[in-house]
Amino acid sequence: MTYDVTANIGAYEEGKLDDDAVNQLFQQLADTGQVWEMDSKYGKKAVELAEAGRISLPDMGLDTTHFFGP
Repeated sequence: MTYDVTANIGAYEEGKLDDDAVNQLFQQLADTGQVWEMDSKYGKKAVELAEAGRISLPDMGLDTTHFFGP
């Protein structure tokens, strides 16, 4: 069974995902690189989750101060 990104984005937008499901969604988006092609709020959320240790971002030399300041 494949992961349904579209359905999970909809559920996320509606506030229907628990923390584990949010982590799984954003990990999937980060792993595929999709998160950087979406609205900036998704990239910001991915960085926030990564900084909290909830997901891992690919090592792309991303400077997270762009999102959250120095």
